Amino acid sequence: MRPFVRSVLAVLVTVVTATAFAQAPGGPPPGRRDWGGGRMSGEERQRLREDLQRQHPGPGRADPANDERARRYAEWQRMSPEQREGIRREMRDANRDFDRRR
Repeated sequence: MRPFVRSVLAVLVTVVTATAFAQAPGGPPPGRRDWGGGRMSGEERQRLREDLQRQHPGPGRADPANDERARRYAEWQRMSPEQREGIRREMRDANRDFDRRR
């Protein structure tokens, strides 16, 4: 065998065995949650869904940022195309000036 092929083969064998030895022996690593392996009953699924909805309310529920975003969008829609283009132009000029000052 040529020396180059031997070295490539040696590197390949080293990489393959290194990944095999790097894995933890047996089962999942500690700290990983065991889900029990069974299916969840409909009642448990409904209870979980309600708990998640209480913990993380969806969009539109008690989200002041969402209300503000909707208000700004409605205001933008009421503007004429000329006003919108003027605002875009001002923002583009401000960004260009900001880049020059840096």
